[in-house]
Amino acid sequence: MTRMRGRSLDELRVRGMQALQAHMERLWDGLSTRLPRRAPPPSAEALFSTGVPFLAGVVADPGVIARAIARRDPDSRARLTEQSDAAEQGRVRLLGYDALRVGNPPSWHRDPMSGIEAPRWHWSRIDHLDTAVVGDHKLLWELNRHQYLLAPAFCWLLEHETRRFELIQSHLDSWLTDNPPRRGANWVSSLEVAYRAIAWCWLLWLLRDAPWKPDLRQRLTRSLEAHARHVERYLSTYFSPNTHLTGEALGLFYVGTVLTHSQHASRWRAKGAAILESAIKRQVYADGVHFEQATQYHRYTAEIYLHYVLLAGATGWRVSDAAREALAGLFAVLRAMTSAAGSIPLIGDDDGGLLLPLDHRSPDDVRALLLAGSVALQRPDLSIAGEAPSSYAYWLCGIDHTDRLLATSIVDPHSPDRYFAQGGLAALRDGWGPTASVAVIDAGPHGALSCGHSHADALAMTLALGPMALFIDRGTLTYTGPERNEFRSTLSHNTLEIDGTPSVSPGAAFKWLPGIPARAQGAVCSSPDFSSFFGLATGHVASGRPSTHCRRVLHLRGGAWVVHDRGVREGARSGVLRWQLAPGLITTVLTPQSIAIRTSAGIGLAAICTRGAASPRIVTREVSPRLGRRVPAQCLELRLDAVLEALTIIVPASADGSLVTFEADEDGRSVRWSDAAGRHRVSVAAPGQFAPLPAGVAGRADLVWQADVAARSDVSALLAAMPTFTPAEPRGGQVVADEPGQSGRMIGLANSGGHWTQLDLEAPRRG
Repeated sequence: MTRMRGRSLDELRVRGMQALQAHMERLWDGLSTRLPRRAPPPSAEALFSTGVPFLAGVVADPGVIARAIARRDPDSRARLTEQSDAAEQGRVRLLGYDALRVGNPPSWHRDPMSGIEAPRWHWSRIDHLDTAVVGDHKLLWELNRHQYLLAPAFCWLLEHETRRFELIQSHLDSWLTDNPPRRGANWVSSLEVAYRAIAWCWLLWLLRDAPWKPDLRQRLTRSLEAHARHVERYLSTYFSPNTHLTGEALGLFYVGTVLTHSQHASRWRAKGAAILESAIKRQVYADGVHFEQATQYHRYTAEIYLHYVLLAGATGWRVSDAAREALAGLFAVLRAMTSAAGSIPLIGDDDGGLLLPLDHRSPDDVRALLLAGSVALQRPDLSIAGEAPSSYAYWLCGIDHTDRLLATSIVDPHSPDRYFAQGGLAALRDGWGPTASVAVIDAGPHGALSCGHSHADALAMTLALGPMALFIDRGTLTYTGPERNEFRSTLSHNTLEIDGTPSVSPGAAFKWLPGIPARAQGAVCSSPDFSSFFGLATGHVASGRPSTHCRRVLHLRGGAWVVHDRGVREGARSGVLRWQLAPGLITTVLTPQSIAIRTSAGIGLAAICTRGAASPRIVTREVSPRLGRRVPAQCLELRLDAVLEALTIIVPASADGSLVTFEADEDGRSVRWSDAAGRHRVSVAAPGQFAPLPAGVAGRADLVWQADVAARSDVSALLAAMPTFTPAEPRGGQVVADEPGQSGRMIGLANSGGHWTQLDLEAPRRG
């Protein structure tokens, strides 16, 4: 009864029908072993004589596209050839792991890391989260997606080498024999079944002219029909109505489009499209942010709907304007978060996978995806200036469409700063060029549904200085075991941890303990010279002593970053502010309060000044750039006393790699330095007090940054300040609920001829 409470009648009906269907399948499977086998359905070979319908622009011979990619992107050719060669040796690279020995053909039910062999029971009897039974289900499923077979398919298109196609056929033949419908762990997840079906659809198109063995292609299409029937029967309508459901719907749309001979094709196509059209209204906020608060699931959703829009357009299916607009919003958010190197930060869970790895680059590198979205949506402002990898766009959008966009001038988006208010993502940037710095801050809801892919990362901030990542998210590493909770806890993020406990407490692998806080709030202000962020977040709600964290960020374009943190909690004893550095960066202590950050080559990247209750500690711990991968990296830990206040100043190195030195007043509340922009002074007032503003300037502020910019002819000094604000201690269940008012609005001034004048400020906000 407890599990039924709160569920709608329709949910009970759907779940009941799925349970009944699974029970009937088990009974039928028991009987079918003693009954004569039915004759197979008519051959689908006619499908291949007329051609497989496929994406817009991709109407040429697949070999033409493969050869164009080999010419334009030789790195892709080399990597795909390497992957194909490794598969022949029984090694496949999965998620963030190095190439794993899986066999040739692979052992389809064996976790390649633990060696655990999953049982061949009916799928409904297998608990995929039980590592003692299945091992690491993510690794097992990733292998069984068959996406790695795209590499030998690409190689066969180039050279028509027999060994490439024989590898594909032997693996498919082995899988079909070893994985009859409904039997084993590879049928547990409808999403995995759908992703495998999509990979098969692509293989059938890429290899449409290959010399298939007698009956193998027919067996594959019959199994493809079984895949679609399974997905349709066990849709994640209520189990996981997120990217699971949309991925499954895309799988139905693909199979319904490709298997035109099937009597069910039109129904699968219509059902897939209906789900996709409906789900995007629930899963994508009006500001373009995906509702799960996880950037990799945001990317997944952009991929899913990009495939849907292109496949629909190629085959005469109408896509609603609302779906197209939501897709454009998804891409606009991706572009805002993307660093000069083409990477997005890992906020929330990192699944580690891709919808379809048509580009060999890691999932956080979204340059190829942005180019494809730019071509499909005819939005040059979504693409990154420079040499964007074209292979993904060539496959999805065609050579001609892609080359036409690449020949046009890239248009920068309008504003470099943005607060996506509903999703709660803030992006502050220098601009859009190859040296532009970008900070991304999480300031919104904890998550959606059960918050299964969220992390305890309220107000966490990542920072890239041009093409180099400085502060990163620690990643996800795994979906199982004790490290699952460690990597999604507050201690793994660039935010304030109070009293050694997470702001939200993790529970089971994809759940949280009671006490989900109200959404964090944020505000962004922008001027041609400065940008700012103000954020408030509540934590520790279930403890009876909730906390409030206020984070404020000031940035001088092309220059330094100032981050000020304050927290309050009844009876608070201490806090820790962490800054996780990217792998390969090297720290050197300059003074008790300042640290030099250099690249692995010894080139200066930034100088950092901190103020807390003690000097910062430098610790080394593992980060996970992609699910399953472990890399050591250094982390700065700043210990705080019961006042819970910290100041962090980041000054990028000059063009020659030289670093600034800092001077601090005795009380540490004023810090000075000089760089190429001029002479700087940052002052922070004690709680309840004011920092000095220039004479004649009205207002009260407790965080003030004045820059004497002698190199400029139009002004002699610039000033940015944040109005006085002390976060209130939550009492009686009080939580952050209201948007920041004037306390979150930056004060911006410029001095010309000895007179201070107000800077024009914007509040760039979407949603």
